[in-house]
Amino acid sequence: MYPALAVADHLRAANRPAVAAQRQPVGVQPAVAALAQRAQPAAVVHPAAEAVEVGTVEVEVASANDLLWIGSKGGMEQALVERAHIAYRGIDTGKINGLRPWQAVRNIGRMARGVMQAVKLIDAFRPHVCLVTGGYVCTPVVAACRWRGIPVMIYLPDMAPGWAIRTLSYLAQRVAITLPGAAEHFGGLYPQGKAVVTGYPVRAELVTAAQDRHQARRHLAQALECP
Repeated sequence: MYPALAVADHLRAANRPAVAAQRQPVGVQPAVAALAQRAQPAAVVHPAAEAVEVGTVEVEVASANDLLWIGSKGGMEQALVERAHIAYRGIDTGKINGLRPWQAVRNIGRMARGVMQAVKLIDAFRPHVCLVTGGYVCTPVVAACRWRGIPVMIYLPDMAPGWAIRTLSYLAQRVAITLPGAAEHFGGLYPQGKAVVTGYPVRAELVTAAQDRHQARRHLAQALECP
């Protein structure tokens, strides 16, 4: 979830005209986030256009004051998201693979409810793009976005995608990857495939702290209650 929070942080600082959604390396889920003013918000899922720099990637946005984070009901990430002043909404979801048949059937029902809940949230929020970062909560949200014609970007921090990301990548417009080697899982790099190398999004406060190593060490020592 931290990459999506980092993207949201950069988007919140942006205030430039929005451009084409196809050029966005982010949307987020766990969603990677996206755009907008009141009429052009973004959905970030756990669990997008003049440019704002995220690592080495240029992200085109308008403003990110309007972000919506869709997670699971009672999700452990809710407190962190709300602490970052991002609206959080929970939906029904559940794991499917690796379960006993009756457990999988029950969770399929929860997923179906989650899709309808996500559709209602999307209809109310009207995002221009959705960023997902993995997790089973992404499945109903991506399905709802596909239903409503909302562009989806997936962010993969790892070399190899899990079951959910592999499946959802067929419904996404782009897949942002940290390392070039992961592109093979998504048909190669864009435009041949869906993958775009963005690197790992880092929160602004971490970038600022890294510029002064002595100060960073002092903060760390204070946090550890060391002399």
